[in-house]
Amino acid sequence: QVDQIHRIYKLCGSPSEEYWRKIRLPSNHMAKPQHKRKVREAFKDFSPEALSLVDRLLALDPLERLTATDALMSDKDRVYPQAHQKLEKMRVNQ
Repeated sequence: QVDQIHRIYKLCGSPSEEYWRKIRLPSNHMAKPQHKRKVREAFKDFSPEALSLVDRLLALDPLERLTATDALMSDKDRVYPQAHQKLEKMRVNQ
């Protein structure tokens, strides 16, 4: 589990001081290496719209993170317009 948390921090960045205060855990996180957020670098080949969506889905703070429903409803025509059009065609052909 600890390894998984470190992998998340390496991609999404370490939690901020404000985040630690909100969850009221001991502040022993300072001894651990602090990582900068690298989501945009990791997914640099994505379209700007898809990258924005992935970035919001991978927010560390659950209050800032998109829900699955919000993700499906946000920017769907710009992020995956071809998929949306294909679904419409499938409905018509059935």
